Amino acid sequence: MCKTDNINVSCIALERLSDIQQRASRLASICSSCNGCLETLETFAAEEHLENKSRKRQPFGTPKEHPRPGVGRLSNPMASCVCIDCPVTYARHETREAAIEATELCRSLDI
Repeated sequence: MCKTDNINVSCIALERLSDIQQRASRLASICSSCNGCLETLETFAAEEHLENKSRKRQPFGTPKEHPRPGVGRLSNPMASCVCIDCPVTYARHETREAAIEATELCRSLDI
């Protein structure tokens, strides 16, 4: 279906990403009201952006390019909250994982 109906697939992927981002924003506002810190959908497990530095020699087996240029590992895997038993924190973790998957799907579709 993906190859024959690009427009429909793109719409579904973008809708999924939008829904996930809206859910992440709602959850972040709950955290923000509880812990008193400014929380947004970007504050939970934020990605560390790397500069593209070319090196003359790379170890054997090292890929020449990062699969997502400029994006590295997650720099802060948790929110500002210290309550690890909170169901909202758990839901934010699940939502962040879903957001990463939805973003990668959109990138793979070149949208």
